[in-house]
Amino acid sequence: MTKWLSVKELSEETSIPTSTIRRYIDKFEDFFIQKEDHRPKQYEAAAATVLLKIKQLYDEGCQAEEINEALQKEFSLTTSEDQAAVSLDEDKEDTEN
Repeated sequence: MTKWLSVKELSEETSIPTSTIRRYIDKFEDFFIQKEDHRPKQYEAAAATVLLKIKQLYDEGCQAEEINEALQKEFSLTTSEDQAAVSLDEDKEDTEN
């Protein structure tokens, strides 16, 4: 069963302020799965990993375009009519060789 977290819960889990989380989600929305028709908005628990990666890259001085490219390399995007799915792509290097 998929675990869903609110922005507040993501903030508690990652120690990233809620306003920053909202900004990251707006800027990199393709990497976040949102529960349909739910208030307050909820995101898959995997969003915490993506948020921490975005924060790390910003802390390292990366720009939004560089972060987007890094996220595309590290996380797989799957899109359908209703939803986009993000998964950790740990085996990506193994399958490319």
